[in-house]
Amino acid sequence: MNREQKAQLIDELQQRLSQAAGVFLTDFTGLSVAETQQLRGQLREAGGVQFTVVKNTLLKRSLEGTPFADALEEMLVGPNAVVLADDVVAAAKALVNFLKESDSSLKIKGGALGSDVLTAEQVEALSKMASREELIAKFVGLLQTPLRNFATVLQAPLRDIASVLRQLEQQKSEAS
Repeated sequence: MNREQKAQLIDELQQRLSQAAGVFLTDFTGLSVAETQQLRGQLREAGGVQFTVVKNTLLKRSLEGTPFADALEEMLVGPNAVVLADDVVAAAKALVNFLKESDSSLKIKGGALGSDVLTAEQVEALSKMASREELIAKFVGLLQTPLRNFATVLQAPLRDIASVLRQLEQQKSEAS
């Protein structure tokens, strides 16, 4: 790879890093080509997630000027593959699911959300969170419940309301 190609790669990676919500670093040593393709497929299905193998020197230069620069600098030791994610929870779930399903040698080194450093354990904990879509669905459900109950009360037939009023009147007359 000549200087021009390296500069282009750095620019592309820097652009993707600046747009990503989070970044994870993995040690891909011992990962076969088939396993790598399987992992890339699972990450692609998660949506907005990219898996890139890059040299540490190029990654270090790409990180300059991004919020992840300070957070990831200490992890740039040994072979690294970068997982860039728009939806951090979905990416963490895809990584952890891949680790559980396969007997691969992939290891999660850690990651970053903005300038916050994540350990491998925190990435795993992140994978156990509800996804964005699940949280939105729960929120909408919470909003709908009181409205649904109110609509049900408003839709009650007038005869049912009149029946309740008659029963109250009978109870009052029997009590007196």
